[in-house]
Amino acid sequence: MPKKISVYAILFIALIEGYLGFIYYPKYSYAGSEVAISWDVSGYYMYLPAIFIYKDIKHCSFQDSVLKTYAPTPDFQQAFQHTSGNYVMKYASGQAIVFAPAFFIAHAYCLSQKRYLADGFSLPYQLAIAIWTFLISIIGLFFLRKVLLFYFDEKVAAFTILSIALLTNYPEYAAISGGLSHNSLFTLYAMLIYVSICFYTKPNYFNIICMGLLCGLVTITRPTEIISLIIPLGWGIASMEDAKKRIRFFIDHKIMMLLYVLCFVTVGSIQLIYWKYVSGSFLVYSYQKQGFDWLHTHVFECLFSVKAGWITYSPIFIFAIVGIYFTYKNHRKIFFASLIFAVLFAYLCFSWSEWWYGWSLGQRAMIQSYPIWAIFLSAFYQWLLHQKIFFRRSFFAITVLFTYYSFWLIHQCHHGQLFHGPEMSKAYYWEILGKWSIEKNKLTLLDTKYFYEGTPKNIDTIYKNNFESDTSINARITDTSTLNKVIYLDQSKQVSAIYTINQNNIQSKKIYKLSADIHCVYKEWNTWKMPQFICRFYENGKMVQESFIRVDRLLQDNYTQRIYFYVKKPSKKFTEIQVQFNNKESDKSIEIDNLLIENFDK
Repeated sequence: MPKKISVYAILFIALIEGYLGFIYYPKYSYAGSEVAISWDVSGYYMYLPAIFIYKDIKHCSFQDSVLKTYAPTPDFQQAFQHTSGNYVMKYASGQAIVFAPAFFIAHAYCLSQKRYLADGFSLPYQLAIAIWTFLISIIGLFFLRKVLLFYFDEKVAAFTILSIALLTNYPEYAAISGGLSHNSLFTLYAMLIYVSICFYTKPNYFNIICMGLLCGLVTITRPTEIISLIIPLGWGIASMEDAKKRIRFFIDHKIMMLLYVLCFVTVGSIQLIYWKYVSGSFLVYSYQKQGFDWLHTHVFECLFSVKAGWITYSPIFIFAIVGIYFTYKNHRKIFFASLIFAVLFAYLCFSWSEWWYGWSLGQRAMIQSYPIWAIFLSAFYQWLLHQKIFFRRSFFAITVLFTYYSFWLIHQCHHGQLFHGPEMSKAYYWEILGKWSIEKNKLTLLDTKYFYEGTPKNIDTIYKNNFESDTSINARITDTSTLNKVIYLDQSKQVSAIYTINQNNIQSKKIYKLSADIHCVYKEWNTWKMPQFICRFYENGKMVQESFIRVDRLLQDNYTQRIYFYVKKPSKKFTEIQVQFNNKESDKSIEIDNLLIENFDK
């Protein structure tokens, strides 16, 4: 086996990442909110054009022109208006500092020619960020390799790096969505662990300065990363005696430690100075209504949910969790700092109220902790390589399956379009798992829990309405030659009448199929604003069950589609079914015709 197989592993990963980020799905070449500098990335990045191009960090008066020209977000989400009247950036400034080299290179290029605007968002800036974040991810893997080789051999290091980079959600956030902070923080943490090891091996000023600067930079990238202090302060402590020695070490090297604190505070003060300048206060909570559920952490959801479960979408970490034991057993010196950091990091990550982190493939906020989890995974691999060949081959088969799963997920996040982030439901997840395409109407499983496949038995039509006799305000004639009526919903007429099926017409069969012809001129793309097709079951005026679908999932512009969904008979007694159409959020209109409700057995 080559002596530097882990280097070859990283080069192989670089080829894969390069293909994903620059050939398969080059975000820099897209437009609107799908481009490289969009959504959260545009929030991290906004400091740079605001300061160095528009020279308007307080008022952000350039926001309208940027949104109109590039539409990185639907509205100006990158900052909020403070009580001082000035705008305050939502995200901390650390990632902007990381972006700075790419920004200045792109800006210099744009100023030197006339093809692209030097406005901070044209193609050269997008491409520069994509290339720079790709390089950052590769640098991070090289530093991770250096860390692992302090404790494990080349083979284990190679297996671990390949597992992190190919079998998890890491490739999505390193190669395609690399502008998010997780990729940069992964690299900064790998560097921090490495210089911490080097410092305690051979104390010098270079390493202590790097430790202070790195801790400061990760903290002003995401303030909760202040727990990074655990790594340089606690690395190598395995007992109370070690802790006492560490305190004596700090006293003996007090000049170095003061320098460490000075570097940390200097970098950290960048954010404090910015807040003071734009708001008048040194501390500003910029996430406004978002926060932490400290006493009600979302542990199970964050680990296993189909919405954004860490293990659900990166199952290789099951073995990293097992590896915690082997780290304790064989690498006690690095165990306690690693475990304390991993547990505290997970607690912070899982306590965030919006625990699914917007559109996220698994728990994307866990990615920056992967250099620590790589140690636990390496400890497991170290044990596995000494087991019988049957176990090694079985595990190899598992990793092949996990690799397929990882890249299948990445494809479905983009070109495949089966993955729907925070909208995922259990029924839909199990329906699409391993598939490359599905029947379009099965998108209703994102809203409901059931889709019938089979041959219905004993079908009864329990309700039918073509709305020709409808006199509600929503009824509208669309064809004057036939006087055909439809139900029309827009912002002025947001909710249809309630169409009721009473006890005499309700059958006792197990499945209900609701269908209607629905037309839209322009489709509503925002999921949370989509019009709804609702079915409710009542008993004596009390609702016992509700099901609905967001109809625009299935619609196309200027096209009429027959849309249907299935509902299982409620387990509780009911005497009435009510059907309604709702368009409370969207500014788009829809037309509904030929409502039909059928009842049948499997």
